[in-house]
Amino acid sequence: MADIEILNDENNIRHEPINDTPIVDTAPRLNETNNVTQNRICCNLKYVRLLRHLLSGRDGELTAIGQLFYGSMIFNNDNKLSSTLNQMSISNLANANRLGENIINFGGTPRFTNGQGAFWSARAINYAIVRNLYIDNTIKLLERIVREYNKAINRVTDEQLRVVLQNIVNQHQSNIQTLSASLNSW
Repeated sequence: MADIEILNDENNIRHEPINDTPIVDTAPRLNETNNVTQNRICCNLKYVRLLRHLLSGRDGELTAIGQLFYGSMIFNNDNKLSSTLNQMSISNLANANRLGENIINFGGTPRFTNGQGAFWSARAINYAIVRNLYIDNTIKLLERIVREYNKAINRVTDEQLRVVLQNIVNQHQSNIQTLSASLNSW
């Protein structure tokens, strides 16, 4: 008999094989507008770990949210920069939500742990208070996050998940361009 990992999802306990063999679930799933779409292979622990890493890894969405939100507070005397960083942090929160939904769709529970079980920490945030240093550090963080997503996209075979991840990459790349332009023009 295969080893079993028990995940407690609030009111629902799932028994999952520890290996990464997916279990086919015929339950319908919801798309971004909450319409029922095709069935998805669920209980894929490989994808759950990968998505948790993108959510809560050192170079993940939680770090981006924290980094951007911190900047929106620390540079509140610069309305344009502060507002831009705040909007970016909100869009990253939506990214984190999409990752969480996909973790659930693949049979896991969103946790603030990376794929190895290490808890996310605010120590991952760069607390620079010099404007250009902060922006440069934030650009570097977003570039590392894009690299993590690109690695994940190359490992994923589920086409809908690939689309979700690519959309997040596109948003991060847009944020990088915006912050790069701000170094010289704002």
